[in-house]
Amino acid sequence: MAESFDVAIIGAGPAGSAAAIELGTLGLSAILVDRSDFVTRRVGEHLNPQGVKTLEDLGWRLDCHLDLAREGTVVCSAWESSSPVVSSYLFNPLGAGLNLSRPAFEKSLHAIAKERGAVVQLETNVLGLHQLNDEWLMQLRSLDQSREVRAKFLIDATGWKASMARRLGAKRHVEDTLVCFHAVFGGMPRSLTAKHETEALIIESHDQGWCYSVGLPTSKGSYSIACGYLVDLATAASSKPNPGKWLSNRLSTIPLTAERVAGMELSTVKIELCPSQMLEPSSGKGWLAIGDAASCFDPLASEGIAKALKTGREAGHLARLVLTANRDSPSSQSDVEATRHAAFAKYSTERKQLYKKVCRWPDSRFWQNRAE
Repeated sequence: MAESFDVAIIGAGPAGSAAAIELGTLGLSAILVDRSDFVTRRVGEHLNPQGVKTLEDLGWRLDCHLDLAREGTVVCSAWESSSPVVSSYLFNPLGAGLNLSRPAFEKSLHAIAKERGAVVQLETNVLGLHQLNDEWLMQLRSLDQSREVRAKFLIDATGWKASMARRLGAKRHVEDTLVCFHAVFGGMPRSLTAKHETEALIIESHDQGWCYSVGLPTSKGSYSIACGYLVDLATAASSKPNPGKWLSNRLSTIPLTAERVAGMELSTVKIELCPSQMLEPSSGKGWLAIGDAASCFDPLASEGIAKALKTGREAGHLARLVLTANRDSPSSQSDVEATRHAAFAKYSTERKQLYKKVCRWPDSRFWQNRAE
C-alpha cells in the first residue's frame, strides 16, 4: 500500500532540504528523496550574508556546526586588472558570509528536516511518476527496498538538470554554459601568508576563463583550499587526457591562486557543467521547480546556495497555500513566475556587464563571446 505525504520533494540539496524544513515547520508531511549518498564532493562553497540569514531562519546555527562552516568576511577580486581589489562583509548589516564544507553541510540540513518530521530517503531513484486524481504516485527504488509513495504536491529540486520537471514537459532555455574544473588543495602551503590564514574568497580573471578559491573549515594547524576554474566548452575539451595535470598547469599561470596553493596537494579533479538557464514553465498543476531547477546562475554571481535556500522556503509556503485551498493557486504561482523572470533578467544584465569589464585579452574567444 502506498505511503501518503502532503509533499514529495525530489532532490535533497539545499533547495529541497529548505523546502522540507519549512514544510515541517508549517505542519505538513514531506518525503525528501535523492539518488545521491551525499558522500562525494560538491561544487560551491560560499554562502552570502543574505543566504546566511535565510539559513538561520531555518533553524541552522553556526555555533553548532563549526566543523563544517567558517565565517567568510573578505572578497579579493582581480577581475578588471591584475591588481586585486579587496572588499569586506564587515559593514554588511546582515553580517558575514559562510564558507561551507560540502556535502557535510547538506547532511546538517537533512538532520534538521528529520527533526521537523520529514522522511529523508537517500540513494533512491524515482522509477515512475504520474498524476492521478490530483495526487502524485511515485515508485521509488533504493538499494534494499522498493516503495510506492503518494503525495498531493510535488517539488522538483534536482538542480540544473530539472529531471522531474522535464519529465512533465518543461524545457530548459540555456543562455550560456561554463565548465568548472573543481579541486581541493590540502596540506601545508609553501609560503604562509594572509591568503591562507584568512577565509578569503579570491576571484581572478584569466585569458581563457576565470578562477575562484576559498578557504574551507579545517582542524587547527591544517589548511584546505577549494578552487574552481571556469572555462567554455571548447577550452574544456583540451583538458584530456589528464585533467589534473591540465588544471595544475593552468592554475600556475593565475597569480593570486598560484601563490595561494603553492606547495599544497591537489585532490582529484571534479568536472561539472555550470549553465545559465531558465526552465519554462517552472510550475504547473500540483508541482513546482525550485533552486537551480527553476533558474540557474553563473557561479560568478555567488548566489546558488542562497537562492536555493530562499526558493525552498518559499516553496513550503506555496505548497501550504495550494493544499489548504484544496486547489492550485494560479495567482500565487503566477507571482512566483513573474518574480523568477524579473530576477533572471536582472542577473543576465548584470552578468553581461561584469564580463564586459574584462578587456585585458581582446583576442580571447571566451571574453569576446560573453561581452556580446
